[in-house]
Amino acid sequence: MTLALLLSTLLLSGFADDAPRGTDLLLRMDTGKLTKEVTSSREAISPLVSAWPPLRALSARVDSEWIWLFGTLKTRTGIDLARTSANVTLVADLDAAGGMIWALVIRNADGKSDLDVDTKDEVFEVDGHVARRLDKGDLAWSVVDKSTVVAGSVRGLQRQLRHLLAPTKNQEPLATEAARLRQSSPLQLAFALPDGIRTLLPQTLSHAGDLLAAATVGSIAARPGKISVRLTGEDEDAQVALEHSVKAFVALARASALLLQGGAETISGLRTLGLEPRQVPAEIDKELATTLSNSWVADFQLSAKVSKRRGHGIDATVDVSSYRGLLAAMGVMALMLAPGEATAPAEVKDILKELRRAQNAHKKAHGEYLRCGPIPTNLPAEPFEWPGDSCFNTIGFSPKGKVRYQLMADVEDGKLLLVARGDANQDGILEIWVLDNLTGFVRRWSGGGAP
Repeated sequence: MTLALLLSTLLLSGFADDAPRGTDLLLRMDTGKLTKEVTSSREAISPLVSAWPPLRALSARVDSEWIWLFGTLKTRTGIDLARTSANVTLVADLDAAGGMIWALVIRNADGKSDLDVDTKDEVFEVDGHVARRLDKGDLAWSVVDKSTVVAGSVRGLQRQLRHLLAPTKNQEPLATEAARLRQSSPLQLAFALPDGIRTLLPQTLSHAGDLLAAATVGSIAARPGKISVRLTGEDEDAQVALEHSVKAFVALARASALLLQGGAETISGLRTLGLEPRQVPAEIDKELATTLSNSWVADFQLSAKVSKRRGHGIDATVDVSSYRGLLAAMGVMALMLAPGEATAPAEVKDILKELRRAQNAHKKAHGEYLRCGPIPTNLPAEPFEWPGDSCFNTIGFSPKGKVRYQLMADVEDGKLLLVARGDANQDGILEIWVLDNLTGFVRRWSGGGAP
Protein backbone atom coordinates (compact mmCIF):
# COMPACT_ATOMS: atom_id res chain seq x y z
CA MET A 1 0.00 0.00 0.00
CA THR A 2 1.40 3.38 -0.98
CA LEU A 3 1.92 6.07 1.63
CA ALA A 4 -0.70 8.30 -0.02
CA LEU A 5 -3.27 5.50 0.03
CA LEU A 6 -2.45 4.72 3.66
CA LEU A 7 -2.88 8.35 4.70
CA SER A 8 -6.12 8.58 2.72
CA THR A 9 -7.45 5.46 4.47
CA LEU A 10 -6.55 6.85 7.89
CA LEU A 11 -8.21 10.17 7.16
CA LEU A 12 -11.33 8.50 5.82
CA SER A 13 -11.72 6.33 8.87
CA GLY A 14 -11.16 9.41 11.04
CA PHE A 15 -14.19 11.14 9.56
CA ALA A 16 -16.40 8.07 9.82
CA ASP A 17 -15.16 7.29 13.32
CA ASP A 18 -16.25 10.73 14.54
CA ALA A 19 -19.82 9.38 14.50
CA PRO A 20 -21.03 7.75 17.74
CA ARG A 21 -23.88 5.27 17.52
CA GLY A 22 -27.18 6.99 16.89
CA THR A 23 -25.69 9.77 14.73
CA ASP A 24 -28.04 11.01 12.00
CA LEU A 25 -25.93 13.80 10.46
CA LEU A 26 -22.19 14.01 9.84
CA LEU A 27 -20.83 17.09 8.04
CA ARG A 28 -17.13 17.77 7.47
CA MET A 29 -15.77 21.07 6.13
CA ASP A 30 -12.16 21.97 5.39
CA THR A 31 -12.73 25.48 6.73
CA GLY A 32 -9.25 26.68 5.85
CA LYS A 33 -9.82 25.88 2.17
CA LEU A 34 -13.35 27.23 2.15
CA THR A 35 -12.78 30.43 4.13
CA LYS A 36 -11.54 32.50 1.20
CA GLU A 37 -14.41 31.47 -1.07
CA VAL A 38 -17.01 31.96 1.65
CA THR A 39 -15.60 35.37 2.58
CA SER A 40 -15.53 36.64 -1.00
CA SER A 41 -19.02 35.27 -1.66
CA ARG A 42 -20.33 36.96 1.48
CA GLU A 43 -18.80 40.27 0.38
CA ALA A 44 -20.25 39.90 -3.13
CA ILE A 45 -23.75 39.29 -1.83
CA SER A 46 -23.66 41.92 0.93
CA PRO A 47 -25.36 44.63 -1.21
CA LEU A 48 -28.21 42.24 -1.92
CA VAL A 49 -28.45 41.30 1.77
CA SER A 50 -28.69 44.97 2.71
CA ALA A 51 -31.35 45.63 0.07
CA TRP A 52 -33.65 42.69 0.75
CA PRO A 53 -35.23 42.49 4.26
CA PRO A 54 -35.69 38.66 4.32
CA LEU A 55 -32.02 38.10 3.46
CA ARG A 56 -30.99 40.78 5.92
CA ALA A 57 -32.91 39.01 8.69
CA LEU A 58 -31.40 35.64 7.78
CA SER A 59 -27.89 37.10 7.67
CA ALA A 60 -28.42 38.72 11.07
CA ARG A 61 -29.51 35.39 12.51
CA VAL A 62 -26.39 33.65 11.15
CA ASP A 63 -24.23 36.43 12.56
CA SER A 64 -25.85 36.26 15.97
CA GLU A 65 -25.54 32.50 16.32
CA TRP A 66 -22.80 30.81 14.27
CA ILE A 67 -20.39 33.70 13.94
CA TRP A 68 -20.83 34.44 17.63
CA LEU A 69 -20.13 30.80 18.43
CA PHE A 70 -16.94 30.66 16.34
CA GLY A 71 -15.80 34.04 17.68
CA THR A 72 -16.39 32.94 21.26
CA LEU A 73 -14.51 29.69 20.68
CA LYS A 74 -11.57 31.59 19.25
CA THR A 75 -11.50 33.82 22.32
CA ARG A 76 -11.68 30.84 24.68
CA THR A 77 -9.48 28.35 22.83
CA GLY A 78 -7.34 30.29 20.38
CA ILE A 79 -8.49 28.16 17.42
CA ASP A 80 -8.25 29.71 13.97
CA LEU A 81 -10.64 28.14 11.47
CA ALA A 82 -8.95 30.03 8.62
CA ARG A 83 -5.72 28.02 9.00
CA THR A 84 -4.99 26.10 5.79
CA SER A 85 -5.26 22.69 7.45
CA ALA A 86 -8.23 23.46 9.71
CA ASN A 87 -11.38 21.36 9.43
CA VAL A 88 -14.63 21.03 11.35
CA THR A 89 -16.91 18.02 11.69
CA LEU A 90 -20.50 18.58 12.78
CA VAL A 91 -22.07 15.53 14.47
CA ALA A 92 -25.79 15.56 15.24
CA ASP A 93 -28.45 13.22 16.56
CA LEU A 94 -31.64 14.65 15.07
CA ASP A 95 -34.17 12.56 16.99
CA ALA A 96 -32.48 12.20 20.37
CA ALA A 97 -34.74 11.93 23.39
CA GLY A 98 -35.16 15.41 24.83
CA GLY A 99 -34.35 17.17 21.54
CA MET A 100 -31.52 17.25 19.01
CA ILE A 101 -27.97 17.07 20.36
CA TRP A 102 -24.92 18.19 18.38
CA ALA A 103 -21.19 18.75 18.62
CA LEU A 104 -18.34 20.22 16.57
CA VAL A 105 -14.99 18.44 16.33
CA ILE A 106 -12.43 21.08 15.32
CA ARG A 107 -9.00 19.88 14.21
CA ASN A 108 -5.73 21.47 13.10
CA ALA A 109 -6.90 24.94 14.11
CA ASP A 110 -4.00 25.59 16.54
CA GLY A 111 -6.05 25.56 19.73
CA LYS A 112 -4.59 26.00 23.21
CA SER A 113 -3.09 22.85 24.72
CA ASP A 114 -4.70 23.33 28.13
CA LEU A 115 -7.73 24.84 29.78
CA ASP A 116 -5.91 27.37 31.95
CA VAL A 117 -7.61 30.43 30.42
CA ASP A 118 -9.11 33.47 32.09
CA THR A 119 -12.86 33.02 31.55
CA LYS A 120 -15.99 32.80 33.65
CA ASP A 121 -16.85 29.43 32.17
CA GLU A 122 -18.22 26.78 34.51
CA VAL A 123 -15.82 23.83 34.74
CA PHE A 124 -17.21 20.29 34.83
CA GLU A 125 -15.95 16.77 34.10
CA VAL A 126 -16.95 14.12 31.59
CA ASP A 127 -15.64 10.74 32.74
CA GLY A 128 -12.65 12.44 34.33
CA HIS A 129 -11.99 14.75 31.38
CA VAL A 130 -12.29 18.52 31.94
CA ALA A 131 -14.83 20.54 29.95
CA ARG A 132 -16.24 24.06 30.22
CA ARG A 133 -19.73 25.49 29.87
CA LEU A 134 -19.94 28.82 28.02
CA ASP A 135 -21.30 31.42 30.45
CA LYS A 136 -23.59 28.85 32.06
CA GLY A 137 -25.53 28.42 28.81
CA ASP A 138 -26.22 25.25 26.81
CA LEU A 139 -22.94 25.52 24.88
CA ALA A 140 -19.75 23.87 26.10
CA TRP A 141 -16.23 23.17 24.90
CA SER A 142 -13.20 21.05 25.71
CA VAL A 143 -9.70 20.40 24.38
CA VAL A 144 -8.99 16.74 23.63
CA ASP A 145 -5.38 17.23 22.57
CA LYS A 146 -3.20 20.05 21.31
CA SER A 147 -4.92 20.25 17.93
CA THR A 148 -8.48 19.08 18.62
CA VAL A 149 -11.27 21.08 20.25
CA VAL A 150 -14.79 19.75 20.80
CA ALA A 151 -17.71 22.15 21.20
CA GLY A 152 -21.48 21.95 21.05
CA SER A 153 -24.56 21.57 23.18
CA VAL A 154 -23.72 20.23 26.64
CA ARG A 155 -25.31 16.83 25.97
CA GLY A 156 -23.74 16.64 22.52
CA LEU A 157 -20.29 17.52 23.82
CA GLN A 158 -20.56 14.94 26.59
CA ARG A 159 -21.46 12.17 24.17
CA GLN A 160 -18.79 13.20 21.67
CA LEU A 161 -16.07 13.36 24.32
CA ARG A 162 -16.91 9.87 25.57
CA HIS A 163 -16.81 8.58 22.00
CA LEU A 164 -13.46 10.23 21.16
CA LEU A 165 -11.78 9.25 24.44
CA ALA A 166 -13.01 5.65 24.38
CA PRO A 167 -14.01 5.00 20.73
CA THR A 168 -16.35 2.15 19.86
CA LYS A 169 -16.81 0.86 16.33
CA ASN A 170 -19.94 2.21 14.66
CA GLN A 171 -21.26 -0.03 11.89
CA GLU A 172 -24.55 1.80 11.36
CA PRO A 173 -25.50 2.84 7.78
CA LEU A 174 -24.41 6.45 8.30
CA ALA A 175 -20.90 5.46 9.35
CA THR A 176 -20.68 3.14 6.35
CA GLU A 177 -21.69 6.00 4.03
CA ALA A 178 -19.17 8.34 5.64
CA ALA A 179 -16.34 5.83 5.19
CA ARG A 180 -16.80 5.73 1.41
CA LEU A 181 -16.59 9.51 0.87
CA ARG A 182 -13.57 10.91 -0.95
CA GLN A 183 -11.26 12.68 1.47
CA SER A 184 -10.06 15.04 -1.25
CA SER A 185 -13.42 16.85 -1.04
CA PRO A 186 -13.34 19.95 1.19
CA LEU A 187 -17.04 19.47 1.94
CA GLN A 188 -18.54 16.09 2.90
CA LEU A 189 -21.94 15.19 4.25
CA ALA A 190 -23.42 11.86 5.34
CA PHE A 191 -26.93 11.58 6.71
CA ALA A 192 -29.50 9.04 7.86
CA LEU A 193 -33.07 10.29 7.99
CA PRO A 194 -35.05 9.15 11.05
CA ASP A 195 -38.68 8.24 10.42
CA GLY A 196 -39.87 11.37 12.22
CA ILE A 197 -37.76 13.64 10.02
CA ARG A 198 -38.87 11.81 6.87
CA THR A 199 -42.51 12.36 7.86
CA LEU A 200 -41.89 16.05 8.53
CA LEU A 201 -40.00 16.83 5.29
CA PRO A 202 -43.01 16.84 2.92
CA GLN A 203 -44.80 19.28 5.23
CA THR A 204 -41.89 21.73 5.32
CA LEU A 205 -40.28 21.41 1.88
CA SER A 206 -43.34 20.78 -0.28
CA HIS A 207 -42.57 18.65 -3.38
CA ALA A 208 -38.82 18.58 -2.70
CA GLY A 209 -39.56 17.11 0.72
CA ASP A 210 -41.63 14.31 -0.80
CA LEU A 211 -38.66 13.20 -2.90
CA LEU A 212 -36.01 13.60 -0.22
CA ALA A 213 -38.16 11.61 2.21
CA ALA A 214 -37.66 8.57 -0.05
CA ALA A 215 -33.98 8.46 1.01
CA THR A 216 -33.06 6.55 4.15
CA VAL A 217 -29.29 7.19 3.90
CA GLY A 218 -27.29 9.52 1.69
CA SER A 219 -23.99 11.32 1.21
CA ILE A 220 -22.63 14.33 -0.63
CA ALA A 221 -18.99 15.15 -1.44
CA ALA A 222 -18.17 18.51 -3.03
CA ARG A 223 -14.83 19.48 -4.51
CA PRO A 224 -13.91 22.14 -7.09
CA GLY A 225 -16.17 21.72 -10.11
CA LYS A 226 -17.72 18.42 -9.03
CA ILE A 227 -20.34 17.17 -6.60
CA SER A 228 -20.91 13.47 -5.92
CA VAL A 229 -24.25 12.43 -4.47
CA ARG A 230 -25.43 9.03 -3.30
CA LEU A 231 -28.95 8.37 -2.06
CA THR A 232 -30.28 5.03 -0.86
CA GLY A 233 -33.97 4.11 -0.59
CA GLU A 234 -35.58 1.28 1.30
CA ASP A 235 -37.43 -0.32 -1.62
CA GLU A 236 -37.81 -0.26 -5.40
CA ASP A 237 -40.42 2.51 -5.38
CA ALA A 238 -38.12 4.70 -3.31
CA GLN A 239 -35.24 3.99 -5.69
CA VAL A 240 -37.29 5.14 -8.68
CA ALA A 241 -38.40 8.27 -6.81
CA LEU A 242 -34.77 9.10 -5.94
CA GLU A 243 -33.67 8.64 -9.54
CA HIS A 244 -36.38 11.06 -10.65
CA SER A 245 -35.47 13.52 -7.89
CA VAL A 246 -31.84 13.77 -8.96
CA LYS A 247 -32.78 14.29 -12.60
CA ALA A 248 -35.38 16.86 -11.56
CA PHE A 249 -32.79 18.69 -9.45
CA VAL A 250 -30.45 19.04 -12.43
CA ALA A 251 -33.24 20.31 -14.69
CA LEU A 252 -34.47 22.77 -12.06
CA ALA A 253 -30.95 24.05 -11.34
CA ARG A 254 -30.38 24.79 -15.01
CA ALA A 255 -33.76 26.46 -15.33
CA SER A 256 -33.22 28.47 -12.14
CA ALA A 257 -29.87 29.79 -13.36
CA LEU A 258 -31.43 30.85 -16.66
CA LEU A 259 -34.32 32.43 -14.76
CA LEU A 260 -31.92 34.37 -12.58
CA GLN A 261 -29.95 35.59 -15.57
CA GLY A 262 -33.12 36.53 -17.41
CA GLY A 263 -34.50 38.20 -14.30
CA ALA A 264 -31.50 40.51 -13.99
CA GLU A 265 -31.80 41.43 -17.67
CA THR A 266 -35.56 41.96 -17.27
CA ILE A 267 -35.05 44.31 -14.31
CA SER A 268 -32.52 46.28 -16.31
CA GLY A 269 -34.77 46.43 -19.38
CA LEU A 270 -37.90 47.48 -17.48
CA ARG A 271 -36.10 50.21 -15.60
CA THR A 272 -34.56 51.49 -18.82
CA LEU A 273 -38.13 51.96 -20.06
CA GLY A 274 -39.05 53.75 -16.84
CA LEU A 275 -41.05 50.80 -15.51
CA GLU A 276 -40.60 49.48 -11.98
CA PRO A 277 -40.93 45.68 -11.67
CA ARG A 278 -43.18 44.59 -8.85
CA GLN A 279 -41.84 42.66 -5.81
CA VAL A 280 -38.26 43.79 -6.48
CA PRO A 281 -36.82 46.15 -3.85
CA ALA A 282 -35.94 49.53 -5.29
CA GLU A 283 -32.49 49.26 -3.69
CA ILE A 284 -31.65 46.43 -6.11
CA ASP A 285 -30.79 48.85 -8.86
CA LYS A 286 -29.72 48.11 -12.40
CA GLU A 287 -26.03 48.13 -11.53
CA LEU A 288 -26.39 45.72 -8.59
CA ALA A 289 -28.64 43.34 -10.51
CA THR A 290 -26.19 43.27 -13.42
CA THR A 291 -23.19 42.79 -11.12
CA LEU A 292 -24.77 39.86 -9.30
CA SER A 293 -25.82 38.27 -12.58
CA ASN A 294 -22.38 38.63 -14.13
CA SER A 295 -20.40 37.49 -11.08
CA TRP A 296 -22.68 34.67 -9.94
CA VAL A 297 -24.49 33.09 -12.85
CA ALA A 298 -22.90 34.36 -16.07
CA ASP A 299 -21.89 31.37 -18.22
CA PHE A 300 -23.01 29.01 -15.45
CA GLN A 301 -23.11 25.42 -16.69
CA LEU A 302 -24.30 22.24 -15.03
CA SER A 303 -24.34 18.63 -16.19
CA ALA A 304 -24.95 15.37 -14.40
CA LYS A 305 -24.69 11.62 -14.74
CA VAL A 306 -27.08 9.39 -12.83
CA SER A 307 -26.59 5.66 -12.31
CA LYS A 308 -28.26 2.92 -10.27
CA ARG A 309 -26.36 0.88 -7.71
CA ARG A 310 -27.09 -2.38 -5.98
CA GLY A 311 -28.95 -2.11 -2.72
CA HIS A 312 -31.36 0.54 -4.00
CA GLY A 313 -28.64 3.18 -4.29
CA ILE A 314 -28.60 6.06 -6.75
CA ASP A 315 -25.22 7.61 -7.61
CA ALA A 316 -25.05 11.01 -9.28
CA THR A 317 -22.07 13.09 -10.34
CA VAL A 318 -22.79 16.76 -10.97
CA ASP A 319 -20.27 18.93 -12.83
CA VAL A 320 -20.65 22.65 -12.16
CA SER A 321 -18.70 25.54 -13.63
CA SER A 322 -19.24 27.69 -10.53
CA TYR A 323 -20.37 26.99 -6.98
CA ARG A 324 -21.60 30.57 -6.74
CA GLY A 325 -23.78 29.96 -9.78
CA LEU A 326 -25.10 26.76 -8.22
CA LEU A 327 -25.82 28.56 -4.94
CA ALA A 328 -27.68 31.33 -6.74
CA ALA A 329 -29.63 28.80 -8.80
CA MET A 330 -30.54 26.82 -5.68
CA GLY A 331 -31.79 30.01 -4.05
CA VAL A 332 -34.19 30.60 -6.94
CA MET A 333 -35.12 26.91 -6.95
CA ALA A 334 -35.93 27.08 -3.22
CA LEU A 335 -38.33 29.94 -3.87
CA MET A 336 -40.05 27.94 -6.62
CA LEU A 337 -40.33 24.80 -4.47
CA ALA A 338 -41.31 26.54 -1.24
CA PRO A 339 -44.79 25.67 0.05
CA GLY A 340 -47.37 28.14 -1.26
CA GLU A 341 -51.09 28.44 -1.73
CA ALA A 342 -51.16 25.38 -3.99
CA THR A 343 -49.46 23.17 -1.43
CA ALA A 344 -51.66 20.33 -0.25
CA PRO A 345 -52.90 20.55 3.35
CA ALA A 346 -51.28 18.05 5.72
CA GLU A 347 -54.66 16.30 6.10
CA VAL A 348 -54.83 15.58 2.35
CA LYS A 349 -51.21 14.40 2.17
CA ASP A 350 -51.62 12.10 5.15
CA ILE A 351 -54.82 10.46 3.95
CA LEU A 352 -53.66 9.96 0.34
CA LYS A 353 -50.27 8.59 1.38
CA GLU A 354 -51.89 6.19 3.83
CA LEU A 355 -54.17 5.05 1.01
CA ARG A 356 -51.11 4.68 -1.24
CA ARG A 357 -49.41 2.42 1.32
CA ALA A 358 -52.53 0.24 1.55
CA GLN A 359 -52.78 0.01 -2.26
CA ASN A 360 -49.10 -0.91 -2.66
CA ALA A 361 -49.44 -3.61 -0.01
CA HIS A 362 -52.53 -4.96 -1.80
CA LYS A 363 -50.70 -5.07 -5.14
CA LYS A 364 -47.75 -6.87 -3.56
CA ALA A 365 -50.10 -9.51 -2.17
CA HIS A 366 -52.54 -9.83 -5.08
CA GLY A 367 -50.66 -8.54 -8.13
CA GLU A 368 -52.87 -5.53 -8.88
CA TYR A 369 -54.26 -2.30 -7.45
CA LEU A 370 -57.88 -2.00 -6.31
CA ARG A 371 -60.20 0.33 -8.23
CA CYS A 372 -62.60 1.90 -5.75
CA GLY A 373 -64.81 4.92 -5.17
CA PRO A 374 -65.70 7.60 -5.08
CA ILE A 375 -66.38 7.27 -1.35
CA PRO A 376 -68.78 8.78 -0.36
CA THR A 377 -70.82 8.91 -3.55
CA ASN A 378 -71.67 12.60 -3.07
CA LEU A 379 -69.19 15.31 -2.11
CA PRO A 380 -69.28 15.79 1.69
CA ALA A 381 -70.81 19.05 2.90
CA GLU A 382 -69.27 18.54 6.35
CA PRO A 383 -66.86 16.13 8.06
CA PHE A 384 -68.20 12.56 8.14
CA GLU A 385 -67.43 9.24 9.78
CA TRP A 386 -65.75 6.81 7.38
CA PRO A 387 -68.22 4.02 6.39
CA GLY A 388 -67.32 0.55 7.61
CA ASP A 389 -68.45 -1.20 4.42
CA SER A 390 -66.30 0.77 1.93
CA CYS A 391 -64.38 -1.13 -0.74
CA PHE A 392 -61.29 0.62 0.60
CA ASN A 393 -61.75 -1.22 3.88
CA THR A 394 -61.04 -4.51 2.09
CA ILE A 395 -57.40 -3.42 1.61
CA GLY A 396 -57.04 -2.33 5.22
CA PHE A 397 -57.65 1.40 4.68
CA SER A 398 -59.97 3.06 7.17
CA PRO A 399 -59.15 6.67 8.22
CA LYS A 400 -59.33 7.51 11.90
CA GLY A 401 -61.62 10.33 12.93
CA LYS A 402 -63.84 12.35 10.64
CA VAL A 403 -62.95 12.90 6.98
CA ARG A 404 -63.63 16.01 4.88
CA TYR A 405 -62.77 14.64 1.43
CA GLN A 406 -64.27 12.29 -1.11
CA LEU A 407 -61.70 9.63 -2.09
CA MET A 408 -61.30 7.65 -5.29
CA ALA A 409 -58.75 5.17 -6.66
CA ASP A 410 -58.52 4.68 -10.42
CA VAL A 411 -56.32 2.23 -12.30
CA GLU A 412 -55.36 2.67 -15.95
CA ASP A 413 -52.78 0.52 -17.75
CA GLY A 414 -51.67 -0.79 -14.38
CA LYS A 415 -50.96 2.75 -13.05
CA LEU A 416 -52.62 3.96 -9.85
CA LEU A 417 -54.24 7.38 -9.50
CA LEU A 418 -55.52 8.50 -6.11
CA VAL A 419 -57.86 11.49 -5.89
CA ALA A 420 -59.28 13.54 -3.01
CA ARG A 421 -62.08 16.05 -3.62
CA GLY A 422 -63.61 18.51 -1.18
CA ASP A 423 -64.10 22.06 0.05
CA ALA A 424 -62.35 21.92 3.42
CA ASN A 425 -62.36 25.70 4.01
CA GLN A 426 -65.97 25.98 2.78
CA ASP A 427 -65.27 28.89 0.45
CA GLY A 428 -67.37 27.38 -2.34
CA ILE A 429 -64.34 26.41 -4.43
CA LEU A 430 -63.87 22.70 -5.06
CA GLU A 431 -60.34 21.43 -4.37
CA ILE A 432 -59.12 18.35 -6.25
CA TRP A 433 -55.85 16.76 -5.08
CA VAL A 434 -54.12 13.87 -6.87
CA LEU A 435 -51.23 11.67 -5.75
CA ASP A 436 -48.59 10.44 -8.19
CA ASN A 437 -47.88 6.90 -7.03
CA LEU A 438 -44.44 6.92 -8.68
CA THR A 439 -43.01 9.91 -6.80
CA GLY A 440 -45.44 10.30 -3.90
CA PHE A 441 -46.22 13.90 -4.94
CA VAL A 442 -49.58 15.32 -3.90
CA ARG A 443 -50.54 18.16 -6.24
CA ARG A 444 -53.61 20.20 -7.00
CA TRP A 445 -55.44 19.18 -10.17
CA SER A 446 -55.27 22.00 -12.73
CA GLY A 447 -56.34 20.23 -15.92
CA GLY A 448 -59.69 20.43 -17.61
CA GLY A 449 -62.49 18.20 -16.44
CA ALA A 450 -62.21 15.77 -13.56
CA PRO A 451 -59.11 13.58 -13.04
